[in-house]
Amino acid sequence: MNKRITPVIDEILRLFGNRKMDLPQQNAINYLIRSLLISKISLMIELFKNQTLMSAAVENKENNSLAEIEPIGNA
Repeated sequence: MNKRITPVIDEILRLFGNRKMDLPQQNAINYLIRSLLISKISLMIELFKNQTLMSAAVENKENNSLAEIEPIGNA
């Protein structure tokens, strides 16, 4: 994953190249970009898991009572 994220960060820093940033500013930008990318990837993973569970629920149309249902996923 780092191989895909690092070039994106480098490209964004290149776009900011006209501005003179010191090391703490560059680190702050790196942190913000990495956090954004990680949040997006995490969201995509959770959406995929949700879609998979929903399609499995549609395929399995058994009428289970609430007492028989097991919790799935993370809260």
